[in-house]
Amino acid sequence: MATLPPLASTSGVLPTVAPVTKFVPASASERELLLQPPLLPFLYGPTGRDALLRLVQYSLRLVFYLRKRRNPSSSLVRLLALVSLLSAIRRLSALVALSSSTLQLIKRYLPTSSKHSRNKGKAREVAMADPSRPWQPLPLELFIDFSRNLLDFTATVSDNLYLFARLRVLPFSDATTRLFDRVAVVSALGSALAGLMLVHNAELDVWAEGRTIRKGVLALEERMEKAVVEAAGEENDERKKRLEDEEKRLGERARTERRRLKRLRDELTELWWERTRLGAEGLFSTWDVLELNLGSESVRTWSGIVSAGIMFSQSWQEYYGRH
Repeated sequence: MATLPPLASTSGVLPTVAPVTKFVPASASERELLLQPPLLPFLYGPTGRDALLRLVQYSLRLVFYLRKRRNPSSSLVRLLALVSLLSAIRRLSALVALSSSTLQLIKRYLPTSSKHSRNKGKAREVAMADPSRPWQPLPLELFIDFSRNLLDFTATVSDNLYLFARLRVLPFSDATTRLFDRVAVVSALGSALAGLMLVHNAELDVWAEGRTIRKGVLALEERMEKAVVEAAGEENDERKKRLEDEEKRLGERARTERRRLKRLRDELTELWWERTRLGAEGLFSTWDVLELNLGSESVRTWSGIVSAGIMFSQSWQEYYGRH
């Protein structure tokens, strides 16, 4: 075998080999992503922006409520003014985002659209396997969902008309201004109740699907145990191998079904938090609609901060889930 000649070197020291790894500069989009704080892209969307503004607003309102009970002073007027300013900014932000959200709702309820389909049970598997064959929800559920979005639209428009009337931007009378406020709070209460109905229906569907999957898992484990017993007493090597293969196949199917059960448990947890958020919003709106004075400040403060905190957490998780 021929040997390679030694490396030429006059000093007897092996020459230094240049590294082959090259520095690759980051692209413009990567640099922009690295320099950008993670909160800024979250605030670009109307959902994230409204969630953060709502959280800050009701956090300040909680501070105002606690300080007012312990040490009422004239300095709290500035804090209350800041809370009112954040509320006005939220209303205007919702009004700006109304055009895009309205367009999305129109696309959502078109007959050819699959956005309004809820993937539940076997329909969920069909939609995942073939997105071109969306299933249609029950007419009652579709009607509730449509009514909820219509109530949200009405509440946003009425809320901003009330704001413009209070600021004297629009020349409405005091009676008309009061009417706008009543329409806004009644619509908000109706939206919360409709959302609770949708959450309740979703929970029933998840429980029904979970029971079906669990029955299937128990049947698979029973067949797997039977295959193990038969394989242990089988003397024919070929049949024993078939039973062992069937045991592995059944075990894999059982593990897959258990992973589905875990996803359903996570979905139930998300629905519980959504129900809590909507319940807090409904409680807040009930005090507004009925104009109750009993514990008004405490009920609105605590229900507002609970709803805002859950909404911010949901929006944050949804944003990072997409990215």
